[in-house]
Amino acid sequence: MTPHLETPLVHRAITSPVGAVLSTRPYEWLKRRSLPREFRTFRVRAVADATADEGVDAFLDELGTERVTKRDRLRSALGRHAGRKRARDALEARWESVFWDGGDETLAERVALESDRREASGRLAQATDVRRAVPDAVDVPPVGVDVPDPGEAMDEWEDRIDAPEEVYAAPDSMPDVETSATVPGPGTREYWVRFPSPSSYVDAPAFAKVVEPDARRDERPTLVYGGGLGMQNDQLPYWPEEEYAGRELAARGYRAVLPTSPWHGRRERPGRYSGEPYLAAPPVSFVELYAAQLQEWAVLTAWAREQGAPVVGVGGVSLGGIATLLLAGFCGPWPDETTPDLAFPAAMTTRLDRVLVESDLTELLGVRDAVREEGWTPGRLANFAPLLTAPNDPGLPPERVFPFAGRRDRMAPYRDAHDLLRRWDVPPQNRTEWDAGHFGVLVRLVRRSTYQDAVDAQFDWLAD
Repeated sequence: MTPHLETPLVHRAITSPVGAVLSTRPYEWLKRRSLPREFRTFRVRAVADATADEGVDAFLDELGTERVTKRDRLRSALGRHAGRKRARDALEARWESVFWDGGDETLAERVALESDRREASGRLAQATDVRRAVPDAVDVPPVGVDVPDPGEAMDEWEDRIDAPEEVYAAPDSMPDVETSATVPGPGTREYWVRFPSPSSYVDAPAFAKVVEPDARRDERPTLVYGGGLGMQNDQLPYWPEEEYAGRELAARGYRAVLPTSPWHGRRERPGRYSGEPYLAAPPVSFVELYAAQLQEWAVLTAWAREQGAPVVGVGGVSLGGIATLLLAGFCGPWPDETTPDLAFPAAMTTRLDRVLVESDLTELLGVRDAVREEGWTPGRLANFAPLLTAPNDPGLPPERVFPFAGRRDRMAPYRDAHDLLRRWDVPPQNRTEWDAGHFGVLVRLVRRSTYQDAVDAQFDWLAD
């Protein structure tokens, strides 16, 4: 039997009958309460990555605290963390050479390297020793905020506020897309693509993983699907989108392209965890991420068409769902090759100015207070709103938009998105609305086939 990547056991557990507990209200409540602790862990790990070799004082200074009494224990923990990072970095360098520089390794060697790389990255992400040496009582904020001054931001963005279609325009030119070596998955053929981001707001190359049926055929309907805030994607052994969006759709004969969002995963900024720059400097950081995301998805859409895809859809969950809704709104004037045929947003919202003052997420992570303290009143945020919401008229035909949402979602409040979809005249039969909160939507995407069934049906309809 040919060696191949395996579906992680955790995914099998989630999709088994045992995983039904994750669809309950008590689980959503517990998950919500755990968010500040989880994001503090992310931050401790990111700061340790950047400072572990520099010692205790550098780590504490960057973390913004001095309240650690067992310095010797922390010093030892940082030393072990630095060792794990060196081991992970060595595997990443080896992976770069093997998958991008044209090595002659066998499929079995590539499978082993990819598995080892992700396992090492996952161990590093846990930052177990450092977390234990930094007690929970230490007041480490979940986000290292750097909110811009309202007056300066308004001055800088004044002209673009009146022309959001220019901020969310397609790229002026298409960069060259580079393709990696392949690795077999569970009935799939998997590889990566990368290219210089066409956006001026990010400085790291854009990456996406591609998952398709193992029987190679380029002319496959393709879905570009974006994950949520904080996702580390292929930097962890288990990446939900890889399974329920990538491998599940490949099993149905389609290609899935799974982008890494700006400032996430292998595009993290040093000292910042996945997605932290987005949370740290709103509302400007919100605009910059989505503007970059949309341009990168335009490149991936054009690339899929170049491969022969007869139909290209875009979709995503949470942050990826918001990006999908924005793209569906602003893509009207885009060139045909960059414009998708269908949109499948999930767990999305719009009016991101309101998210900053109403979302449970921004409250739990301290972002709401930081925005308020910097002087961003609801009125000032509303002035920025044209750059923080999809337009009133869709760029795609409304019958080609298929939203999935939770009526109880308080992380990405559905109310404004629901109103926008009605203004767009998205047919009621296109909308899937669950009695669920934000995490309930994600669990249903993983455990049920409703989303994949919709993609399947619409791809088949347009391809015929």
